[in-house]
Amino acid sequence: MRTSLFWILLSFFAAHITANDKPHILYINADDLGVMDVGYNNSKFRTPNINQLAKDGMIFTEGYAPSANCAPSRACVHSGQWSARHGVYTVGTSERGSAQSRKIIPTENTLFIPQEIVTMAEALKAGGYKTIHLGKYHLDQDPLAQGFDINIGGDKNGSPAGGGFFSPWTQPVMKKWSDQYPKNTHRMTVYADQAVKFIAENNSQPMFIHFSPYSVHTPIQAVSKYIPNYKGVDINANYASMVENFDAGVGQVLKALDDNGLRENTLVVLS
Repeated sequence: MRTSLFWILLSFFAAHITANDKPHILYINADDLGVMDVGYNNSKFRTPNINQLAKDGMIFTEGYAPSANCAPSRACVHSGQWSARHGVYTVGTSERGSAQSRKIIPTENTLFIPQEIVTMAEALKAGGYKTIHLGKYHLDQDPLAQGFDINIGGDKNGSPAGGGFFSPWTQPVMKKWSDQYPKNTHRMTVYADQAVKFIAENNSQPMFIHFSPYSVHTPIQAVSKYIPNYKGVDINANYASMVENFDAGVGQVLKALDDNGLRENTLVVLS
């Protein structure tokens, strides 16, 4: 059975560093991004920054997700445990379809990681890391209760609630950003900007950055400036524009690492 790839990589680094040489960690969580929706696997998609990550690093072709949907996969990654241990098997309830025609007994499901489980953010914080969550959390109501020092936009919601991807947002954890950014600002702009700020202000100590900008989860909402790139291409241009926008946000955060001279001492994982 495969253990979470992220925990394997953390263990590898822990075995090769001293207490005074802890790497920064940037974990980029792409939500619902298909394996064929990146440029290095399908040239119809424009993902130059992700392509460069693949070229410079390693591609794990058997690094499978713990589950076929988001909540249990996130729970496994953040806890280092399989669903049988943490109890998150699906999103919401497993009682799908008609009860009269159902052929299996629904598995009892837990919505969020139990508080007694130590998350990777809690473990890293205890090890001296400054931690920030940006975007989708979906593991509990408040990331600050599970090891994060800073929370930008994360709560229990599995999709971009309270306005979708574009401002203004009514979601409580995003509402203040509606007041600070112009109308029709994309969430990615907020998350990438705040990640860049965090990197500039906190790089004197080891950092854990959980960059999870909801993209490319539904709703499919086109990013208009990228739509012309897919004219005449046999592809869903609205979706492709979301993928390209996600790649641009990734590029912005990677550039911040470069600008601060941190790339060589940063573990970057995209999954």
